[in-house]
Amino acid sequence: MSLIQNLCLLLIMAHLLGKFAARLGQPELLGHMTAGVLLGPAWLDWVNADSQLNMFSDLAVLMVVISAGLEMRLGSVAAMFVGRGLLGLMPSILLPAAAGLALALYFEQSMLSATVTALCVSVTALPVALRILASFRMIGTHIAQLTIASALLGDVLILLGLGVLSAQVKGSSPSTGWLLGLSLLKLMALLSLVVIGALLCKRIYRQRAFQPRRLAAAQLSFALLLILGLAAASDALGLHFAIGAFLGALTVSEFHNAIRHDADANDSTAHHPLRTQLDGMSNVIFAPLFLACQGTHFTVSSLTHPAFTLSLTVIAIATKMIGGYWGGRILGQSPYEARGTAIVVNARGVMEMVVASIAFRAGLVDQAMFSTLLIMGMVTTLLTPVLLKRWQRGEASSIAAKTHVEM
Repeated sequence: MSLIQNLCLLLIMAHLLGKFAARLGQPELLGHMTAGVLLGPAWLDWVNADSQLNMFSDLAVLMVVISAGLEMRLGSVAAMFVGRGLLGLMPSILLPAAAGLALALYFEQSMLSATVTALCVSVTALPVALRILASFRMIGTHIAQLTIASALLGDVLILLGLGVLSAQVKGSSPSTGWLLGLSLLKLMALLSLVVIGALLCKRIYRQRAFQPRRLAAAQLSFALLLILGLAAASDALGLHFAIGAFLGALTVSEFHNAIRHDADANDSTAHHPLRTQLDGMSNVIFAPLFLACQGTHFTVSSLTHPAFTLSLTVIAIATKMIGGYWGGRILGQSPYEARGTAIVVNARGVMEMVVASIAFRAGLVDQAMFSTLLIMGMVTTLLTPVLLKRWQRGEASSIAAKTHVEM
């Protein structure tokens, strides 16, 4: 089938299964992902994740990330990297990485393959986490701040580490120390570009020389160019473009809200016009297609080690949730909030697929391990909205019980 036919079929099935999931009391995005699994190679094999579909999936990721980033504030996310915040982010990254490495070595994988396994197990997919949080109306909560900060930190460190491994395998690379230094320079370069973008954003958003209509158009154009520019720079530096796009959206949102607050103290939470224009398309088209496209990657055709796959999936879920809960408690979350954080950080989705794909193309893992990693990523991602729905129901039941007792 052509790209348009594939997209049409995926979108129709995603909405149908999304509504069906809602009728069953489950979140719609579970149905969206299931649509991709059903239509993909794992079941009907009507839609394959070819290069054209992957390109559209990248566009959908971009729209989802921008829309969610414009709803958050840069300051609230940046605050998570200061003081105890950084300490609270580490358990959900280090604990799964250590467990994944140990399990892979136990099953007699090479050190290189085991290291890639550790990286994939420790990932939290930024785009998927953002979409899940937005679907459950949790953007702006403390749970969202901790989850997004953990995803950002983990994804950056993991992609930089993967770059070091890939360079060493090529055989013509310098020493590991030099490669680590280069990776840090890349990270500093991206952060420097974010700072430059923030300064330009501040200047544009405080510009009073234009007429109101021309000023709004200039701000909208600049916001889109800044976000796309940082996404392109992040991609060029070897990081996923979603990281740069999200940082750009956070920067734009920060200054827009600050200017709105200066102009009208009662309107400090007004939406950015870019988000207003993107929300409809994102919720109706891009978000369902993004999740459905993730489902088309699910395949069992090359699975040759079911015991290892099952063990890895169980270990990945358990250690990620323990690490997320531990991190939440370190940062002062209640046990209930920490359980919510533990559930959301377990979503691996697109970032785990990116890491596994890069490792496979670089020869770091074979086809069997690649399929195992993809299955682990899909299962953990599919499980996240189901557990989060039950978590929210637990809160509602607790509130109802307290109200009944008080009465």
